[in-house]
Amino acid sequence: MKKFAKIFLCIFLLVLVVACTPAAETEEVEEVQETEEVVEEEEEAEEEEEVVVEQQEVLIGALAPQTGGSAFIGTELIKGIEIAAEIVNEAGGVWKNDEGVGTKITLVKGDASDNQAAISEAQRLIQQEHVVAIIDGHLSGNALVVSKVCEENDTIYIATVSIMDPITQQGYQNLYRVTVLASTFGKDAVQFVQEEVAPALGIAVEDMKVAVIHEDSGYGSSVGAAAKQAVEDSPMQLVHYASFKSDTNDLTGLIMKLKEVEPDAIVATQYAHDGLLFWEQAESLGLEIPAMVGTGAIHSMYDWIEGTGGKGNYVFSYELGNIDPTKLSEKGEALSIDFRTRYQEKYDTEPSSMSIIGFQGAYTFYTEMLDPAGSADNAAIHEAAAKVDIPEGDTIYGFGIKFDPDTHQNVLSQGCIHQWLDGKFVIVWPRKWADAEPVIPLPSWEEMQP
Repeated sequence: MKKFAKIFLCIFLLVLVVACTPAAETEEVEEVQETEEVVEEEEEAEEEEEVVVEQQEVLIGALAPQTGGSAFIGTELIKGIEIAAEIVNEAGGVWKNDEGVGTKITLVKGDASDNQAAISEAQRLIQQEHVVAIIDGHLSGNALVVSKVCEENDTIYIATVSIMDPITQQGYQNLYRVTVLASTFGKDAVQFVQEEVAPALGIAVEDMKVAVIHEDSGYGSSVGAAAKQAVEDSPMQLVHYASFKSDTNDLTGLIMKLKEVEPDAIVATQYAHDGLLFWEQAESLGLEIPAMVGTGAIHSMYDWIEGTGGKGNYVFSYELGNIDPTKLSEKGEALSIDFRTRYQEKYDTEPSSMSIIGFQGAYTFYTEMLDPAGSADNAAIHEAAAKVDIPEGDTIYGFGIKFDPDTHQNVLSQGCIHQWLDGKFVIVWPRKWADAEPVIPLPSWEEMQP
């Protein structure tokens, strides 16, 4: 009996060993398979990381005065140019592929503090930085020399703010100007005086006395000459015409002459230093001004209100419109709100007219010229520019954009008359864009106390 028990135990143990062996091997196989799967997943992840290509970039020059007396203008313009690039880049950039990934716009800045600096910086941006185009944010005099550098180097030049008429009369093919002509600034300012100021003052048009004054740079001279001609072509009387250096330290002689001729309206083109000096001395010398109509620059900047200590209210200025977004088309409204929101978040204030000008000029180039071109090829960009036809209301400053085939001037450009009311720059003319009725005449100096 014991013998059978031993035999049975041996058979049982043998079966148990045989039965257990495949299971152990299976576990080992499963462990090996799991390890191989982890390794394969890691290798695949590494391969995926390796195929991620860094987004390409296209270099665009942003040339504006960042030092010197006009830095306040250049700084604002560049803020707008930067926000335009930010919006485009967040949407994938330009020249997007099927996955929506495109080429990033990278801005390379240059400081155009004067004409010589503008030339040197333009050459550096083109020849050393290899930018595809230069977007301006500087004075008209600088634009004349920079446009020449760009033409000689076959580089696209976008004029966003430079308004001198001769800029687009040079026959340059690489130059495109989005903004309004200087002659339009002068003519429209005078038209406003005739249509709105004279009736509000109760003066017959033929009895209306107008003085035209301007600083003597290319900008001031262009606007001033156009305003002078517009008055002479109208029934109104031109009682004084004068120019002066923008860095002058005394405008007493001019103000005393104005007191003598007693203009009903002054059309003025001034930068910061001379504009603020004129206002200070006009008050101290007791010059009464029924209507003061500026034509951009200092009269369109918040620096005007700050620099006058709050006593610059009720002054008018012709400028590209700071249009209420709700008055624009659906497309224009969405773009305007996006820009204004971003600007407010970045700088904790409302955008200036200069930042609006810089933004729309740059955004037009990025989205209507550079992107449709499909590449940085100049010929392709020119072809795209010829097709630009943005209707009124689709831009944040209201007017449309369409380039003249010969001069590349925007033939749809038009500005608005704004007035400083309670420290805000409010559109009052033309009526289709107006947010308020113009206040005429100017209050006395005593009434203008902040």
